[in-house]
Amino acid sequence: MGRQSKASLSIGGRPMLAYSLDAFRASPEVDQIIVVMNQEDLHNFEKKWGNHPLEMGADIVVPGGSERWISCWEGFKAVHKELEITLVHDVARPLVSPELINLVSSASLEHGAAFAGSPVSDSLHYAINEKVTLKAIDRESMWAAQTPQGALTGNFAEAFKIAKKATKPEANPPDEASLLRMAGIPAFTVLSPHVNLKVTWPDDLNTASTLLADRSAPWSSRIGQGRDTHRLVKGSPCMVGGVPLDCGFQADSHSDGDAVLHALADAILGGSGSDDLGTLFPDTDPKWENADSSIFVREAIKHAAKQQLKPASVDIVVCCDAPRIGPNRAAIRESIASLVGLPISHVNIKGKTTEGLNATSIEATAVVLLVGI
Repeated sequence: MGRQSKASLSIGGRPMLAYSLDAFRASPEVDQIIVVMNQEDLHNFEKKWGNHPLEMGADIVVPGGSERWISCWEGFKAVHKELEITLVHDVARPLVSPELINLVSSASLEHGAAFAGSPVSDSLHYAINEKVTLKAIDRESMWAAQTPQGALTGNFAEAFKIAKKATKPEANPPDEASLLRMAGIPAFTVLSPHVNLKVTWPDDLNTASTLLADRSAPWSSRIGQGRDTHRLVKGSPCMVGGVPLDCGFQADSHSDGDAVLHALADAILGGSGSDDLGTLFPDTDPKWENADSSIFVREAIKHAAKQQLKPASVDIVVCCDAPRIGPNRAAIRESIASLVGLPISHVNIKGKTTEGLNATSIEATAVVLLVGI
């Protein structure tokens, strides 16, 4: 596949790295995600995809080494030492799931070390120059090792200590199970509950793309929440969800003061892991003076699209004594649905009053479900 890092390869319009990050971030067993990637590959990744791994779910990015076990060591040095289990995963296996991650994590905790894999089903032979040289290998007890591979964090620390002192040919272990075996720590085998393909050849990209498209991946969904409040002053109109309402008040704001759309935009940005509304569209920038707030929502949707996400459902609560939301609810729902590209049935808005506690403000809270594109 050339020199290009597998992390940057495109599958279904997304970088291969994104699929592993989604799965690990969705696992309740995972508290920290470390991506190991050298500086050249990181630069090329950002140039191609316009995103840094830190914007896609990683907590830390560290440079790797010349061999797999050395890269693993570099990543291991960044692991929070209070974490009981450490897992290692190859980005070339984008079909990994939270289910498999949880199985390997549990087995590592119970047995001290474990790896995902599958029993070998093909006949095996030793061959040199395409000629069989020895008798067939008994496959009865043979397993094909995959990833994730994991162990108690203390077991990994011991294994790395021994590996750094080794001088024999086996000092370059091909995977973490081999690394741990050098320290006398056997790994427990965990049967992968689904296809866990390793992308090695160009045709594997098509296979992985097909399998990912056919597989439901609910862990790729995100939820975002946004909130906005504006003081109301005499004037008109008051913008609510893109609808101008005449109630004798208007929002005191740098833009058009649409609290509903501001909360909606912030929810979309939050769910996609982007910067917040105030950072992207500061009220100190004259460009946004009296701006139509629908601009902010459209830009937020673009940010979500960079993470291969789109809105799927919107729920909004508006709290104010004026304007009245109830009589205008249908128009507001229709306006928001059109703006985010959803059927009206996927958009809801409820109006609440302050019961006279704060008659000079409008507050909106939005919750948005984002799903993979």
